[in-house]
Amino acid sequence: MKYISTFELFEGYNKPRAGGKRRWTVKYKKKINCNNPKGFSQKQYCKRKRRGGNYKNESLNDSDYYHALEVMDVLVDMSLELWDDNFNVQVAPKIITEDDRYIRVAMQKKSEPSPLGMYGATRFDYNKIKDVLLTMISYMEDEGYTIKEIEVSEKYAHTLIPVELKEEKLYLKYRPEQMVDYQIGQLVINFKEQ
Repeated sequence: MKYISTFELFEGYNKPRAGGKRRWTVKYKKKINCNNPKGFSQKQYCKRKRRGGNYKNESLNDSDYYHALEVMDVLVDMSLELWDDNFNVQVAPKIITEDDRYIRVAMQKKSEPSPLGMYGATRFDYNKIKDVLLTMISYMEDEGYTIKEIEVSEKYAHTLIPVELKEEKLYLKYRPEQMVDYQIGQLVINFKEQ
C-alpha cells in the first residue's frame, strides 16, 4: 500500500491558476482586512469573499441561469418551424453586466448565392414569421420576461432600426405612424427578465 504524504496531497494547492504568477498563501489571506483592503487585488478578493468565494462567471450559475437555459431551449424548439423555410434563427444569452442580462433572438433568412453578386442580406416578409414571433413573445411573457427592444434591418443585416410591436404589426419606434411594410433583412428581439 502506498502512502501519500501531506506535502503531496496539498502540493497543487498554492500552484498558480492558468495565466497567473502565484497564489496567495492561506496565512496571507487571513491577514487581509476586508474593512480596509489595500490595493486592487485585495479589493477584488474581498468582493469575491462577500459573494461566497465565487468568481463573476460562477455567480451566474444560479437557478435563474438554469431557468434562462430552459427558456432558450424552448425558443429554439419554437424556431424550428422557420428552419424549413431556409431561415437562420439564433437564440443566445447576452450579458452586459451582472444586472443587465437578456435573451437575444435573431432571425435572418439564409443567404443564397446570386449570379449578379447582390449586396445585402436576403430579405423576407414579416408576415412569414409573424405567427412564430407572436408565439415566442407570448411564451416569454408567461415566463416573466418583457420585450427590451425589437430591431429590424431593411437592407443590410448590420444596420438595425428600432421598432415597436403594436396590434401584431411592426412600427418604426421613432416614427410611430409608419408601419414596417418592406422586406426585412434581419429581425432581432431582446427579452429582459422582469
